Amino acid sequence: MKKIKLRPYPGVLWVAKTQKAFKRKHKILFYQEAEDVGYGKMVTNGEQYLIYASSIPILVHELSHAVIYLFEHVGIPIDPKNDEAFCYMLGHLVDKITKE
Repeated sequence: MKKIKLRPYPGVLWVAKTQKAFKRKHKILFYQEAEDVGYGKMVTNGEQYLIYASSIPILVHELSHAVIYLFEHVGIPIDPKNDEAFCYMLGHLVDKITKE
């Protein structure tokens, strides 16, 4: 399980390597059983973000959801005039997660 602080924004991203780890962490963070995760899943309460992804393309997909929710939570619109912040954050997270 990787834990990444979402600096400069509030919150923490947890990335599970297995479905079992995702379900275990989901119960701890959200106090309920996780729904089926399939090949990938992202859940959040606005402060905690939890992801499981079975491959890099699915990881990028699920991280995109997380960044969209994060930006909505902090009041940053995502549109063509402001897409650099989204792209930077997505790239930053992919880099942090894929480096061991």
